[in-house]
Amino acid sequence: MIKKNALKFRLAEFEELELIAEMDSKVNLTSWNQIQYLSCFNDESQYLYVLEIKDIGIIGAIAFSIVMMEADILQIWVKRDYQNQGYGKIILKHILNLLEKRLIKSVFLEVRENNKSAIIFYTKFGFQLIGTRKNYYKVGNDYFDALLMRLELNNEK
Repeated sequence: MIKKNALKFRLAEFEELELIAEMDSKVNLTSWNQIQYLSCFNDESQYLYVLEIKDIGIIGAIAFSIVMMEADILQIWVKRDYQNQGYGKIILKHILNLLEKRLIKSVFLEVRENNKSAIIFYTKFGFQLIGTRKNYYKVGNDYFDALLMRLELNNEK
């Protein structure tokens, strides 16, 4: 793992959208294209953050939306060379802390039913299964259900 002072978590910049979409497509079976990232970037209720390493560049990203007191994680990924090293955890933990400070009550996400490592990852953060969307994801010629998960934030002060 890279030293923490070499990590920077920040809002993405317009000029990076093409690179972010390209990186996403290399690690995610349900990746977003550049138009989807542009839509997120231009939507006042959506946010796109990146995790970068000094002298290396962007290694991961997360897109999420906020409506009223709820947030939806829309997309999250880490470059293959940096997976299973705690960077996804850093990204998600940072966003959950940010959402808690904004007094968000619930965080939702969808995960492909056969993405076992992601399901385990989210469960470790306290996300709980609350439902299913039938045939939500299309990967190649196959359709997969989306598992709906929710995390209740404890931001009572």
